[in-house]
Amino acid sequence: MQVAEGNMRHFLERSTAQLDNLINYHTLNKRLTSDEFEADMMVNTRFAGNKIRLNKFSSWINTVNCVSITNKDNEASNGIVHIIDSVLNPDSSPQRNVADILLQDGRFTRFTYAMENTGISRALRRSKDAVTILAPTDNAFQKLQSSTLQNLLNDDKAGEALIKNHILPHTLCLPAVIGQHKLKAESNEKLSFNCSTKGVSIGQNITLKEFMTADNGVVYVIDEVMFPTRANNLLKLLEDEKLNTFLKLMKFTKVDETFEQAGDYTLFVPNEESMLNMDATKLKELMENRVKARQFVLHHAVQGKFKNPRNLR
Repeated sequence: MQVAEGNMRHFLERSTAQLDNLINYHTLNKRLTSDEFEADMMVNTRFAGNKIRLNKFSSWINTVNCVSITNKDNEASNGIVHIIDSVLNPDSSPQRNVADILLQDGRFTRFTYAMENTGISRALRRSKDAVTILAPTDNAFQKLQSSTLQNLLNDDKAGEALIKNHILPHTLCLPAVIGQHKLKAESNEKLSFNCSTKGVSIGQNITLKEFMTADNGVVYVIDEVMFPTRANNLLKLLEDEKLNTFLKLMKFTKVDETFEQAGDYTLFVPNEESMLNMDATKLKELMENRVKARQFVLHHAVQGKFKNPRNLR
């Protein structure tokens, strides 16, 4: 990939000292072949105090600061050259922790609030393990309904599940994504990554472009919030499970407004087949009589969370 003329001019217009730093940031004081690369290998450059991150993926793709190495191991009498498809910017050298990058950026105030509130930021600062953060911007959170956002802020476990659904327990570099991959997030839910002519995306709608390297991983900027099952409210869960008839009764009786709010509830919901196999007269009556429909819905609900039915005794 060629560097755009404007970007190249940005580098060339720097002072002599800055250009020296730029060159030194692309240079090591030793011969390092691709056979010696390791996953998340941090290497000192000749630009004092600055490191680069090398990665070696199972697809045989190698990267430096998540930039693709397109032609490796070109040996000369006094060294070795690896050709890469972009200029490495020493201003983006991976010297800071992922948590601090997000906090200092200014575009992720809601995400970092939840990270701090759940203790995840503290854990990331202590850990030396590399991670990938798929960080939704404040604009992404503004797309959510206010009630959904408020529920997340009030429910620590849901907030923690949401944050963990945006964290991969390893470094992901886009050049390593070929075709389709399913990767497990810290929430234990699998995220689908797709590579096409338009680039790399999560699912069909979230395109990964801008990224920032850190001393313990990489941060990608995304414009959508990805909800794990645990962070959904009960209504969204019923909708995802296609329990449409029961959900329709909840909305008909306005009981759904209660279950949209934060709180602890347990529902024993008949599956869609069971609902449709009810006596037709009985089902029709429920669909038309709000009082009886409400009684029916509440008969399947319990205050509090119970994972084991024996706890109801």
